[in-house]
Amino acid sequence: MSATNPDGALVEKVRKLLALSESPNEHEAALAAEKPQDLMLRHGIGIAQIAISQGASTIGVDDARVEGKIDPWRRQLAASIAKSMGGRVVFTRYYASASVMSFFGPAGGAQSIAALYRHLEAQLVTISAIATANRRERSVHGRTYRTSFLLGAVDRLDSRLSRHRAQVTTDASSRALVIIASALDRAVEERFGRLRTDRDVDPSSLHWDAYTRGEKAGAT
Repeated sequence: MSATNPDGALVEKVRKLLALSESPNEHEAALAAEKPQDLMLRHGIGIAQIAISQGASTIGVDDARVEGKIDPWRRQLAASIAKSMGGRVVFTRYYASASVMSFFGPAGGAQSIAALYRHLEAQLVTISAIATANRRERSVHGRTYRTSFLLGAVDRLDSRLSRHRAQVTTDASSRALVIIASALDRAVEERFGRLRTDRDVDPSSLHWDAYTRGEKAGAT
């Protein structure tokens, strides 16, 4: 497993695709995510099919680190992107330094997953700031409104990416998908051991009108 030799051509393709959409609009952000998602899923499936043809039972895996905040909406966004692109993500918190997201993907793919996360994170920060500034509900705290909006938008984005992943992988052999999943699980366990699962966001902490507006924004 190596993070030092990513597939530069794949990463560059993903970055060029993302550069085509810089409009602060959830729908365009979701559309921009689907093409890199296609590339990554087909990349992983292709590697697995080559392994099968050569009589191998596993594939190489690499990883990429992203340092920064790990609040609920960013955690959900990272998990959604990693899963939808055929990868994994692990969150680690350090008291003396920034928290870290470790993205894992089929060899040459982790950097692309991280690139998509950074792009969508920046887009959603801008989109949510605009929605919060223009909100009618001035009685609700801006932070509560913005967090609720972000979680709604991320949930809708997750649904879209999950459906698209199902479409792309429909024709892939089940053996190839199993090989990918097993290699990723093994790489994560070798690095981090047994992981605990964090609790979901407390629904009572959300402003549901803002959440619903975030969902609708992600669906239009």
